[in-house]
Amino acid sequence: MWVGTDRGMHYIDDEDRAAYCFTLTRLVGDDPVDLDECVIGSVQVVAEEQTVEQVKHGMRGWALATLAAGRYGFGRYEVAMGVRDRDGDLDTRFGHEVIDWDGDRQLVPAAG
Repeated sequence: MWVGTDRGMHYIDDEDRAAYCFTLTRLVGDDPVDLDECVIGSVQVVAEEQTVEQVKHGMRGWALATLAAGRYGFGRYEVAMGVRDRDGDLDTRFGHEVIDWDGDRQLVPAAG
């Protein structure tokens, strides 16, 4: 697979790369314990010469850019980082964050 890094484009064999994915899900429902999930975006991330923690730093930015570009409406979303299983579903998770979105930007608690 051809990948872009800070050193330019080059080819990496499947065995030589650590591939993760970011998945963005809309959380739907009234019960916070039993929410339905609707996957709205997923992207593979090649982490050449980066730790899991370094890759995880890009998770929120990717999610916010995806929400803004897709003009997604008001709601609660979850972005997660992990590896995919053979079916393409997120298997092992390395982290996740919940984003409350107002349709244009992330909602943040008021200072007070």
